[in-house]
Amino acid sequence: MKKGRSPTWYGLGLALPWARRGFGLAAVTGGAVFAAHAPDWWYNPAVPVKMGLVAAGGVNVWAFHRGVYRLLASSDQGPPPPAARVAGAVSLGVWTAVVACGQLLAYL
Repeated sequence: MKKGRSPTWYGLGLALPWARRGFGLAAVTGGAVFAAHAPDWWYNPAVPVKMGLVAAGGVNVWAFHRGVYRLLASSDQGPPPPAARVAGAVSLGVWTAVVACGQLLAYL
């Protein structure tokens, strides 16, 4: 770790490769489950909502890493900027809704 760098931001950079692997694994397994049940889920209203939310989550991650993450990486310490807090709140909301839509697949 560089001198003066906050351990929080440093740890964020170390976790990024694991987050990419996790997202990739989730995309592959989710695609396999969808492919196995596509005829059953084709007309389920939760499926397009879930797919749209996953896309929105991906856009949020992309926007975070193209903008706010670069600011955090160059910051030495202090609280995260408001844009990072907004990106985090959007991420929590979107991925919670993705899980909820996944649960609704069985009931709609």
